[in-house]
Amino acid sequence: VRLGMAGSLRPQAAICVADAEALEAERQAAEAALARLRRHHASLVGIRGKRSEESHALHEQMRQLCADSLRQDRELEGLRASLAAAQTELAAVERAIDDEAHTRKQMEHMRARTLESMRNAFSQLQTLQDDVSSLMLKVQGRSSLPLVAKKAHLDLVMQTTRLEKEMASQARLWDASIRSVRESIALDDAAADGIDAAVAAAA
Repeated sequence: VRLGMAGSLRPQAAICVADAEALEAERQAAEAALARLRRHHASLVGIRGKRSEESHALHEQMRQLCADSLRQDRELEGLRASLAAAQTELAAVERAIDDEAHTRKQMEHMRARTLESMRNAFSQLQTLQDDVSSLMLKVQGRSSLPLVAKKAHLDLVMQTTRLEKEMASQARLWDASIRSVRESIALDDAAADGIDAAVAAAA
C-alpha cells in the first residue's frame, strides 16, 4: 500500500518541485527587476537633484538679470534727465551767443559810424586850418589881422588836437568793448563745446 501511495505521489512531488523551481526563477527575476528599479530610482533622484541645482542657479541668474535691468533702467533715466538738462543749457547758451553776436555787430556798426563822423570832423577842421593858414599868409603885411588869424589858427590847432585825443580815446574804448565781447563769446563757445561733449557722452 505504501509503495502504491509513494508511486502515486511521485508525479505530484515532481510537479511541486517544478513549481518551486519556477517560483524561484520568478523570485530571482523579480529581485533583478527590483534591483534595476532601485538603480533607476537612484539615477532619477540624482538627476532630480542636479536639475534642482540647475533650476536654483537659473533662478538666481534670472534674479540677478532683473536686478541689473532695473539698475540700468534707473541709470538710463538719470542719463535722460542729464541729457534734457544739457540740451536746455545748450539752447540757453546758443541764445546767449546769438544775442552777443547781434550786440557785437551793433557795436561794430556804431564804432564804424563814430569813426566815420570823427574822420569827417577832422577833415573839416583840417580844411579850416588850411584856410586860416592861407589867410594868415595873405594878411601878414597888416597890423591887426595877423593877430586875429594867429589866434584863430591856435584855436583850430587846439580843437584839432583835442579831437584827435578824443578820437583815440573813443577808439580804445570801442576796441576794449569789442575785445570783451569777443572774449565772452569765446568763453560761451568753449562752454557750448563742453556741453556738446557731455551730450555726446550721455548719448
